[in-house]
Amino acid sequence: MPVPLRIALQLLTRLPVAVPAEIAPRDLGRSVLYYPLVGLLLGVLLLAAAAFLGTAHAGLTAAVVVTLWALLTGLLHLDGLADSADALEGGTVQAFRVQAGDDASCNNLYQATQPRVLG
Repeated sequence: MPVPLRIALQLLTRLPVAVPAEIAPRDLGRSVLYYPLVGLLLGVLLLAAAAFLGTAHAGLTAAVVVTLWALLTGLLHLDGLADSADALEGGTVQAFRVQAGDDASCNNLYQATQPRVLG
């Protein structure tokens, strides 16, 4: 299996894939070309699971397929969906917005009252 494909599988899935300790920048860049192939592989696996379960219990089939999808991808896409929902709704609810510098967990290096020069 080509190294860029192994890199793409390791990044986009939770499948155990051996990747060399030292990754060449060229291989890392070429791994992007394999993203559609990894998506096709995931789609085929999920389609096979759905076909195996059948349509007798559509709700159960959907729940199993979504759970399998989440396990295979490590919640990668569901995290993105949640981030999108936060971006769409979070900005309109005043109580949930965090002003810049109010969140101590961010450990801001810059504060307007005490400018710092880094370097």
